[in-house]
Amino acid sequence: MTSFVSTLTFGLVASEDLEQVIDLEIVSFPPDEAATPEKIKYRAENASDFFLAAKQGNRVVGFINGTCIAGKVITHSNQWQVDAFTDVAFGGNPAAIVLKHGSDDWMQRVAMENNLSETSFLEKVAENRFKLRWFTPTSEVALCGHATLAAAHTLVENGFVRADLPVVFETKHSGELVATYLDGGLIQLAFPATPVAAQALSPTDTTVLIEALSIQASDILFVGRSLYDLVVEVTPAAFHGLRDIQFSDLGKLGGRGVVVTTAGRPLGGGSVGSSAGDGQQQENQQQQQQPEFDFFSRCFFPALGINEDAVTGSAHCALCPYWLERSQRLGLAKESLWAKQQSPRGDAAAAAEVDETDAAAAAP
Repeated sequence: MTSFVSTLTFGLVASEDLEQVIDLEIVSFPPDEAATPEKIKYRAENASDFFLAAKQGNRVVGFINGTCIAGKVITHSNQWQVDAFTDVAFGGNPAAIVLKHGSDDWMQRVAMENNLSETSFLEKVAENRFKLRWFTPTSEVALCGHATLAAAHTLVENGFVRADLPVVFETKHSGELVATYLDGGLIQLAFPATPVAAQALSPTDTTVLIEALSIQASDILFVGRSLYDLVVEVTPAAFHGLRDIQFSDLGKLGGRGVVVTTAGRPLGGGSVGSSAGDGQQQENQQQQQQPEFDFFSRCFFPALGINEDAVTGSAHCALCPYWLERSQRLGLAKESLWAKQQSPRGDAAAAAEVDETDAAAAAP
């Protein structure tokens, strides 16, 4: 009599296992009951956390899989939601963080299901190094600040990275981004600067902008474009009076979106970006209401399915160099700026330092 022990190992189905799984499905079920190869591949992409292979050595001898329900996306437990750029619950800008990459279609479906302004998808490459992609409910974006901040926070809070070392994010369109953990729970992000170049709008686009923001032509102090957005500086009085915004019309102006900004605290003998005139006294009164900030902003992205974003770190890659240059033009030796983005969700603040290539922001 001969005896033997057979050892089976169970693990997630890997890409190199799929052909063996397909073969097992074909020989195990009648043709009208067997899952098609396409459906098995769909399971591997969209429900991989619930798809296990039983192996003897390298040979797949069986498999266990969860059920994929038509019209549903099966996600996994490794997902978090974080309010970024704030120190209070339900403030700042929320982002979802998923510790997994999948197909583009799967990631887009997860982002649509989350229905937040951004969902970050992380994939570990090495210690303190991750691939990172961002999706809105409707499309992938090239750069996102608040979702990167949320990702960095999630990684350190859950012990997935060493807090004494920077975290490097490898991105598809924006190169390597670095997050550094500071004392007091702060996280510093090093992002690429995206300077603003002046751009004259056509008469038609000027009318669209004025009517969409419900302001006057005289309220506009500057119009330009960054790598991603139309950037519009307006008077403090016009900015703090913004209401009844026509979001769909702003979506007609091209680019990712429209960023509206204004000067904050009086700098030197006057306010950055404004000049003496009949409206100067009113503008100074507006600034004195919140004198601690160098500039304010609001960000509108209807083309991405986001009428107004609560906090937009990537927009500050353009705003910080813009306001730094404006302050230096007045002869002020400013090396850092204190910014505030306003939105119906609440205000969010961050400090920023700018050098020739990067815009670094620190936030809770």
